[in-house]
Amino acid sequence: MSNFSFYCFGVHHYQDRKKILKTFKPHLEKMCLDDQAQLVLFTCLDAIDDTKTLISSVVNDVVSLAPKLVFPSSSTDPSTTDVASGRRSLIYLLLPRDPRYFTPALIRTIAETDEIISQTSKKDAELRKKEILAGASEALLKFVASEAEKLVRDPAGSLVAADVVLHADGGGLAMCFPSKLEKERPFMTHLADKTAATKALLRPLVDSPFPPPPASSDPHPIDLAHSSRLYKTLLQGGRFSQKTKSVIPVPSYSAVDFARSMLDQVGKEKLLTMAVDGGGAFVLTELLERFIKDGTDEEKRALKAWIGSKTAKKRIEGSRAKGKHALLSKGNDLCSLV
Repeated sequence: MSNFSFYCFGVHHYQDRKKILKTFKPHLEKMCLDDQAQLVLFTCLDAIDDTKTLISSVVNDVVSLAPKLVFPSSSTDPSTTDVASGRRSLIYLLLPRDPRYFTPALIRTIAETDEIISQTSKKDAELRKKEILAGASEALLKFVASEAEKLVRDPAGSLVAADVVLHADGGGLAMCFPSKLEKERPFMTHLADKTAATKALLRPLVDSPFPPPPASSDPHPIDLAHSSRLYKTLLQGGRFSQKTKSVIPVPSYSAVDFARSMLDQVGKEKLLTMAVDGGGAFVLTELLERFIKDGTDEEKRALKAWIGSKTAKKRIEGSRAKGKHALLSKGNDLCSLV
């Protein structure tokens, strides 16, 4: 099916491709959620040079389906297979063929049309990816901002939220270039601002009382492993690579801006309380590390006065929290700098 779909896109004139794309609309949701039909979508995104039409006819519609693609269709069965397929369809706009979402076997299947694409497409593959990313970013960031609470508490959703914030284009303008075959001029597309999305992801930490009331059945987000991992990832500025044994920073994302927002929105007292009485020690450790690397001298001095105070040290030393030794060590590193 993937090879056949590419044949349709590859041999027809670009005006015919537009007509083919229009036939997707009534079936796009089913295509995104089906692990076989979505191969047609991936080939479409890999092969079509006219990204302006691609964005308006396909990409925007895929992003509009984001809640259905990310969250389980059944609240009683969160392991339903359509969730994994749906996430892949959305992530392909950001990170096509990323091994964290796409198995080696699936990547090999998708790559079967690469040779034909290289012979028939006139647009550089990396340029096409950048243009699709630019076209999808604003709506993806709006999705994260509007569904932040649910994304933070959902294991799969937290992964998607982190990758959207890390990899979506943010701020400024991007130039999109039609291929030489397309009779259209280059066009500008606005890159979205990540501020609203990052602030929305921090709201659950602010709005949820800590510790939770005894009658509450929902744990605080800082005590959910996947939620804490989300905040750590955004403070680190990228994902940890097993190959390089280091965090791979994302150039389009500012981790120190996120750290500043966390410090401002959540507040020092709550951050410290979550660290010593909950699961926030590693998150606070990463926040200190971010300021050590990228903060101003004034910010470092302010943090030293707080985390290096006798009161804060006593609270951390008396804690039974996992990660308290890492937090103490990072606090000492900060205090030794300024």
